Amino acid sequence: MKRAKLSELEAAALVEKRFGLQVCCSRGLTSYDDLNIHVTVGDKWNNANIKFLSENGYVLKVLNSLDSKKTNFVHAMHATIRHVSDQGVQTPTPVLTVEGDEFCMEELPVDTENTSDDPETAEFLVRLFHYIPGEILLGKPYTKKLCYEVGQLGGRLDICLQGFFHSGYENHRRHWSLLEVSNLMTKSEALRSQEDKDLIRDVVASFKQNVVTKYPNLKRGIIHADLNEGNIIVKPRDEITHPSLNHHNTRGYAIYAVVDFGDSVHEYHVFELAIAMCYIMLESTILDPMEAGRYVFAGYMKENPLPELDINVLKECVCGRLAQSVVYGAHVHMHDPSNTHCLHTTRRGGWQLLRRLWHMDKITFLNLLRQTF
Repeated sequence: MKRAKLSELEAAALVEKRFGLQVCCSRGLTSYDDLNIHVTVGDKWNNANIKFLSENGYVLKVLNSLDSKKTNFVHAMHATIRHVSDQGVQTPTPVLTVEGDEFCMEELPVDTENTSDDPETAEFLVRLFHYIPGEILLGKPYTKKLCYEVGQLGGRLDICLQGFFHSGYENHRRHWSLLEVSNLMTKSEALRSQEDKDLIRDVVASFKQNVVTKYPNLKRGIIHADLNEGNIIVKPRDEITHPSLNHHNTRGYAIYAVVDFGDSVHEYHVFELAIAMCYIMLESTILDPMEAGRYVFAGYMKENPLPELDINVLKECVCGRLAQSVVYGAHVHMHDPSNTHCLHTTRRGGWQLLRRLWHMDKITFLNLLRQTF
């Protein structure tokens, strides 16, 4: 997998050539696999498909070389984005090129340490999105209300996408899909202790026995599948005049938007809830992780009540995502010791949380989630 590399001048030239916009300034945005650049533009443009300028600028998104080949999925992702946007969910939408397409393919320099006069290039899929201002959830105080709203966001997304489908999701699997928990032991060589390996083996075995066998009966649909602290945009409550969710006071932060449908899949609603709970529980510093998870659970169930069968596999799904996070992190670090970001979940207490939840019996786990406020 290769990542594109563009200078400010190259990025500006690409935006003008493909989207007819004149870039005034730009800044790089954090992205693990892709190249994302926030650009602000002048007040003149040469693109008949643009009716008005985005006052907050745009994000130039260049997919990595591997995902650039999955054009049918990109079409599916864009259809999903348009669908939820049409139903009032705040999310960045794609801008059409001067030719009227939602993306274009470009031969661009590869991000490499090679400094030769003949730099390596590859074909990358290029898009431009409207930029939504705000701050990511990461580092904000995870209050009860904010955790509840994260759950509401997940439930609302899944309800919005109920009955929606696109052929690009057929046979589409992602590395981070919870379906891949079943294959987690193939990466267990990265784990140092036998105790850790035994724990992951137990999680995988339970997932296969208690979740995989229930697949035919679980509630299914298109899900975002990555509602983490970096993909949720928040704003101070008193700044939100058109909230996507209901806010009853003006203190603290409120959920404003959701970004990055790059991991969206046609899978199970309980996966959406489990993933959101996992990340909120990991990052919670004000609330005990189980209390934070309880509020995410309550918010989700308010918008999208899951059947008892689905709720009964929630513990295995939350533990499955935690297991993925610590194992994938260790595996990446084993092959690239310089990559310390991949150990974020471990540093945030991922193993401790996994052990705590795993050794909690399911009845206790579910009773704690269902406690009234």
